[in-house]
Amino acid sequence: MNRVRVSNGKETMVVQKAMIPAGFQVVEEYKEPETVDLAEQTNSQLKKLKKDELTKYLNDNNVEYNKDATKDDLIAAIKSEPEQYAAE
Repeated sequence: MNRVRVSNGKETMVVQKAMIPAGFQVVEEYKEPETVDLAEQTNSQLKKLKKDELTKYLNDNNVEYNKDATKDDLIAAIKSEPEQYAAE
């Protein structure tokens, strides 16, 4: 999608290039954030994420885990250390 970041001096938003609101000017071309594979992240990077983000990744990748798992258990599941997070 061809989108741009626009601003009117007070607020900034991302819109389609053909739909720039009156009073707004293009600041820059908008680039979609790159998706990151959490399994490739370090443990310290994963610890900075919210528990919901970790569980979403596990659910999206069909990885089973204990629903009462701690954040460290979820990180272990992402890093494929099965002995530490086995679902009960």
